[in-house]
Amino acid sequence: MTRHTAAVLHLAAGENPIFISRLLGHSSGELLFRRYAPFVPNAVGGEGEAFEGMMARVRARRAA
Repeated sequence: MTRHTAAVLHLAAGENPIFISRLLGHSSGELLFRRYAPFVPNAVGGEGEAFEGMMARVRARRAA
């Protein structure tokens, strides 16, 4: 149970999933994504919002 808790808490904190996979001793990130996708920020819903926000900030800087 401790490994699962650690994985979810690291994901909730926004850590890089590949880092978490290595921390847990996984050979790749595939298992992490299959098991913990619901806990990965932006994995469920909100698709594209981060990119759109970044582009809006770039446009605003260019306009300034």
